[in-house]
Amino acid sequence: MKDYFKLYVCSDGVKASLVKGILEEHGIPVSMINKQDSSYVFLGDYEIWIPEVFTEEALAVFKEIALN
Repeated sequence: MKDYFKLYVCSDGVKASLVKGILEEHGIPVSMINKQDSSYVFLGDYEIWIPEVFTEEALAVFKEIALN
């Protein structure tokens, strides 16, 4: 995705949704892409992408989450 930054990847849809929600609460637009196999849900990941202009802000949010 041009002009986007892949911020986070995980295999847990719930965890990916939580990250998406936290970023959106901070006003950061988020695209979550489900790359899991439809037949074998244990294969594949969820990817969180953000516009590159929000990278510094999103990393600061991640740091804040990690400290709490």
